[in-house]
Amino acid sequence: MDISIFGILWALIEKACVVLVIFVLLFHINFFKRMLTDKKTVVHQVLLSIVFGAFAIYGTYSGVATSGAIANIRNIGPMMGGLLAGPWVGLASGLIGGIHRYFIPGGFTAVPCALGTILSGDNALKLVNVIAMPMILADTFGVAVFAFLLREMRKPKIQ
Repeated sequence: MDISIFGILWALIEKACVVLVIFVLLFHINFFKRMLTDKKTVVHQVLLSIVFGAFAIYGTYSGVATSGAIANIRNIGPMMGGLLAGPWVGLASGLIGGIHRYFIPGGFTAVPCALGTILSGDNALKLVNVIAMPMILADTFGVAVFAFLLREMRKPKIQ
């Protein structure tokens, strides 16, 4: 189904908001909050990588089909993980999301499909013109709101 750039952007922002709400709920669990605020052990980094990798997987499945491709917010999880818990968590959660994407149905054709898209020329350019901006803006929105929420949640509470 082909939809407008604004329609894709709106749908992706809705999906990003779901990730942010889940993150806020997780942040209110003491165990999760301690993992983020205490010195990060290897176990903490592995658990955080799994959590933010799960956000990447959600980003894949919540994508918006258009023009024969899927616009998605897969990058929000690894970006949040990297910003919050460091580059190793960002890298590991990115690998989780990327490896998952590779092995979902149609995943093993990722390389041939990429080459086919490049070789198809005008169709590739048309697709990029439709989905690139909404994906960039939705990912940016998600990370910006995440950074704001994180700053607000880390402020000392005045009583």
